[in-house]
Amino acid sequence: MCTKPMRIIPIAFVIVLLSSISQAAQLDGGINTLRNFIGAVYAPPKSANASLGLGWVRMPFYWTGAQPWISVEPQRGVWDWSAADDFVLQERRRKIEVLPILCYTASWAAATPGKTMGAPKNERAWEDYVQHVVSRYSRAPFDLKYFQVWNEPTIQAGFWQGHTNLDFIDQIYLPAAKIIREHHCEVVFGGWPCSNSMQELSKELEWHDAWKYTDIIDIHYDPLTDWQYLYDRWIKTGKCEGLWQTEIGFVSFPNYLPNYYIRPLYWALQHRWRHPNQYKLFWYASWGAGADGEKCLTQNDPHGNPILSQHGSRLAVLNSVLGNATLSDWNGYRIDPPLTPSIDEEQPASFGFKRGNASFIIAMILDKATLDAHGTIQIDIPMNHSPSNMELESCDGSRILHRNIDANSVAERPGLDVDAYYAQKKLHISIRSDYFKMEEARNYGHVWNAAIEYLVIKR
Repeated sequence: MCTKPMRIIPIAFVIVLLSSISQAAQLDGGINTLRNFIGAVYAPPKSANASLGLGWVRMPFYWTGAQPWISVEPQRGVWDWSAADDFVLQERRRKIEVLPILCYTASWAAATPGKTMGAPKNERAWEDYVQHVVSRYSRAPFDLKYFQVWNEPTIQAGFWQGHTNLDFIDQIYLPAAKIIREHHCEVVFGGWPCSNSMQELSKELEWHDAWKYTDIIDIHYDPLTDWQYLYDRWIKTGKCEGLWQTEIGFVSFPNYLPNYYIRPLYWALQHRWRHPNQYKLFWYASWGAGADGEKCLTQNDPHGNPILSQHGSRLAVLNSVLGNATLSDWNGYRIDPPLTPSIDEEQPASFGFKRGNASFIIAMILDKATLDAHGTIQIDIPMNHSPSNMELESCDGSRILHRNIDANSVAERPGLDVDAYYAQKKLHISIRSDYFKMEEARNYGHVWNAAIEYLVIKR
């Protein structure tokens, strides 16, 4: 729990809070689930949500904005809740949580005409907007508990037009955060952009003790090494409760999503994931048109019907492999060549997951150099009993190979791309290197290709 300014919390509220955590855990199969970990910016088409397995959507609740976006005070003193109400209730019916973004300054309230991403001329007007939104959506039938203050609040990112970045803390963040806390809700920092360093973010959080009013630290488009820095500085110390990345993606590299998602998911399981909302990733965006469609989770086909994009297909496969059950990290296997877990996004690695009590999964991320240096990938798993079968599935779902486990064989069968046998209380799996399919996973200055496969062992 965050170290926060002292406040008296009614016992009834504590009981409700604990009950909500318990209900969330029961709904999703536990705290450490894929559904609790993944979200998207904007809501996906209804037809796609079941396969994607999203647990959250992030949506701006603009103070004043253009249609068709949600705009709650389109004119000064005129409140319109129809779009926001419909959106929240629709998502709740789909069992998806909503993260509203409180943003930006209404044109009529701007201190400087035309600067709607700067401070209002009257702080009370901003507070009035925040109070209206949070008081409405924190109670039934909406029952939202998390509210994000602004988006990428730095001059360098272009979403803050104050004199300095620290002005955001005094003029926008702290006034809003205090109101959110008054309603016993959780404060999500405004999506720190990759244009600014983690050290600058820490300086912002330290400014006037803003961290004391911060429950969730949120970043955008940052490398996974930044997760470790923020964890050590703010989460491990108990100052803040959780770490989210509410924008990641919007790239055309086919294998970017599984290469990125598997690593922090495993990392979260090893870093005190004790609350369903402690760690999250949100893909930007859930839907895109035209050339942007392939960068999002869904796009339209030639007839205008929503379909899964290359990233949506890969997320759907990840959901089919790891979704709908409690996850835990698992290292009960040996792989040759040695492939250890890594948050370095250009490092070949393997990650072991236990999915409930039903199956074990080894996610393998392999580069060309590793495959060229080894004719086969060898995996040994000590087991008291032979499993009935195994599956090897490509991250895009294009190949699913089923193998029955031969408990009578004591050696590999030549000529097979993938072979498996059980002997001496050990499951042995051999995969020929030329079986793996390479695709682009990263392209920032240079191309990094990776083959990503899921090995599923069912009990």
